Amino acid sequence: MNMNWLSRLRMLHHLDLSGVDLSKAINWLQVISTFSSLTELHLSNCWLLHISPHVSTLNITSLSLLDLSLNNFNSSFPQWVFSITSLVSLDLTQYHFHGPVPRSNTDSIGNLTSLQLLYMAGNDFMNSSSVLKGFSSVASNLISLDVSSCGILSSVLDSLHNLTSLVSLDLSNNQLTKTIPKSLCNFCNLRYVVFSYNDFLNISLTYLLQRIFKCKTSVLESLDLSSLGLSGQLRVKLKKWHNWSTCTFSITAFLVQFQIP
Repeated sequence: MNMNWLSRLRMLHHLDLSGVDLSKAINWLQVISTFSSLTELHLSNCWLLHISPHVSTLNITSLSLLDLSLNNFNSSFPQWVFSITSLVSLDLTQYHFHGPVPRSNTDSIGNLTSLQLLYMAGNDFMNSSSVLKGFSSVASNLISLDVSSCGILSSVLDSLHNLTSLVSLDLSNNQLTKTIPKSLCNFCNLRYVVFSYNDFLNISLTYLLQRIFKCKTSVLESLDLSSLGLSGQLRVKLKKWHNWSTCTFSITAFLVQFQIP
């Protein structure tokens, strides 16, 4: 499929081809790179196969949103993604690239200083201290992070220590088996947290919650602790939790007793 017809739309600002079968479009990236005014690009679930991983930069310096989720790129990680310093939202959910992220690319993650929303669910390459540290280097603006189903181990989780501006964090369906690192207990802006479908062996639910509620005050509104492989009674005082009356809990297999002073 030849996508040169798009080239005539030079003043395009918003392009959404989500769900369109582009599996035979081999020149889509070259065409997209001609849109210097493009601010949003939605190519989710387009059956894209070719992504030109060795291209270092693209001429789409105004792009603020890039959605390449639910495609099947059988390639290494593209260098050009980290050259788009204007990105505010990046969605690579179930991106399916192979191989580790090269050191040169992890160093370049720091270029994404405008990034606020990052969706990386279903990508094993996120189970890497160097990759997580790279994204932590842009911590000042990041407010939403989804790294569910990435195979993340407890041992690399502490690499997220700089993300104190986070409002939403999804760590569900990973390989977390130990306690929450102290660094994550300082994420006092969190409103939505998902820890479900991990296996915190030999850790009591009371202890887990006490680690989460380390902040002087909590703005937490939604907490999902379902299917963590824990059981037992829970007695915890929520003195610091001002939003308790409006918070949504998702907890299974527990006897829960709250004391609200």
